[in-house]
Amino acid sequence: MKETILTYIVTFLIGILLTSLIAGATDLFKGNKNERKALMMLLQNNLTNLAFVCLDLGYIMDYQLENWCNMLEAYEGLKGNGYIHALDTQIQKLPIKKTDVLQNK
Repeated sequence: MKETILTYIVTFLIGILLTSLIAGATDLFKGNKNERKALMMLLQNNLTNLAFVCLDLGYIMDYQLENWCNMLEAYEGLKGNGYIHALDTQIQKLPIKKTDVLQNK
């Protein structure tokens, strides 16, 4: 149980951090292929990790789904494609568990 809660917290914090960094940095790195690729790979890795955690649990928390959508939008903005879209199809089918995390916005 503690491991599951810790996984949620780590996934949530990493998602927020990466989404913020990428949202702010996307315009700065449009001209540099290496930085764009690095950002895309970080997003791809985080999306993959989040997907496998949620698919393993059989559900996705509402805040995780919000993070997923934000990261996926940034990933697609960087011209990312591939297996992430197959994972998105699976993620969108998962039941959503509501929390009070998003109510505090």
